[in-house]
Amino acid sequence: MSILAGYLMPHAPVFLEAIGRHQIRAVEETIDSMHQIGKAIKILNPDLIVFVSPHGPVFSDAIAVYDLESYKGDFHAFGEFELEYEFKIGSEFLKLLCEFSKESSLDYYPLKKNQFQQFHHDAKLDHGVLVPAHFIYQHVDNIPMVAMSYGTFPYMRLIKNGKLLKTVSDSMGLDIVVVASGDMSHALKDSGPYAYDPKGPWFDALMKTNIEEQKPWEVFAESLENIEHARECGLRSFAVMLGALEDSKIKTEVLSYEGPFGVGYLCASFIPEKDGVETDWLEYLERKVQDKYDNHLQKEHFLVKFARLIIEERVKNRVPPKLTISKDHVKVNNTTLELPENNIYMSMKRGTFVSIKNELGLRGCIGTILPSEKNIIDEIYRNAIAAATKDYRFNPIDADELKSLIISVDVLSELEVVEDQSTLSPERYGVTVSSKGRQGVLLPNLESIETVDQQLRIACNKGGFTVDEIEKIMRFTVDRYK
Repeated sequence: MSILAGYLMPHAPVFLEAIGRHQIRAVEETIDSMHQIGKAIKILNPDLIVFVSPHGPVFSDAIAVYDLESYKGDFHAFGEFELEYEFKIGSEFLKLLCEFSKESSLDYYPLKKNQFQQFHHDAKLDHGVLVPAHFIYQHVDNIPMVAMSYGTFPYMRLIKNGKLLKTVSDSMGLDIVVVASGDMSHALKDSGPYAYDPKGPWFDALMKTNIEEQKPWEVFAESLENIEHARECGLRSFAVMLGALEDSKIKTEVLSYEGPFGVGYLCASFIPEKDGVETDWLEYLERKVQDKYDNHLQKEHFLVKFARLIIEERVKNRVPPKLTISKDHVKVNNTTLELPENNIYMSMKRGTFVSIKNELGLRGCIGTILPSEKNIIDEIYRNAIAAATKDYRFNPIDADELKSLIISVDVLSELEVVEDQSTLSPERYGVTVSSKGRQGVLLPNLESIETVDQQLRIACNKGGFTVDEIEKIMRFTVDRYK
């Protein structure tokens, strides 16, 4: 009794003839694969199907398990009013999963109807569940389901949460199937949901190849920045599903792949082999990810190493660290960093920004346009502490996060007044805009900001005024250290 299979299934409502109409001809292979999965599940005859969706309530601190009185759903949001669904809930599995999760300090949380409404979600199944279920339940009868979203946790933590699905199924003596609902890249074409990005086709080809080569976990060792540019919505669902299969040798198969509308649709199966030798792929993956991170740390610029040390000491000790500066080194509490030869950081005053990212994206960013300290070192000291603890958009960084942070430091040039907007370039110059004592700031070379108009509008939004109210524009360049 355990995990019978995992499946990766896309969830575009266009697959349904009542919604897609003539467009379904462009995704016939995908639709055939969805039916194929339904037929395979009928043969497996599981006691329960678990669906992991990207389109329910998604939180940064929990995996929301849909704890509703009934599982109902429809496609009214997509202009279709004939199709309506109702499924049995695996209530005992849901309850035990959340109990085990609490005992194990993991992340499943039962989300009830009033909480759906509190977070502005209808208390019904989202299309991330409904589209795969539409095809599966044409071939199976009356099998209960448990539906959940994923949390925006690091992939490794989602994999570990997925392992709990097997623990609970074993405890209850149930055979279950796990369906990871998710589309691949949304940036395959300019006509798609996002503008074309070369990392879109790269990501989809990588997923397909890794599955074909029987090593689906390899994707989690890839560059987080590259994955972010791919604009996918299925990798976290995939992580949970793969975690449920962690202690098995898995036979993996790509059933189909299509991307006619600028979004990649990948159907794949993951079947534990009864006589297969258990693999240590999770341990291998953790080691590979750690080696990659350690290699990154070794290549960090001095200013980034310094900012990281300040952040680590502040977070661990909960007080600002003691900074001692001498001619050839800086000392942070009891740790010494040698200053580079011919360094200018002690003698030059500049504004700086310290940016902190993790697997999910930006985690904190604080900076100064004009210098407020006597040198760059002191400026970074101040801004590193603030980025880790005082960015109002995020909770303060805690000690558990320190081992996976990516940090960068920007050192700004002196500001120049802009008389002619044609001299601006969002790739080369950052800007400050001001109006009636208010100011907005935007750094250069930011993702998705391609025009001066975009740059000025966003900078003005940060300052709380409109482009028409701009009284003064200044520009600056940055030296970005990683």
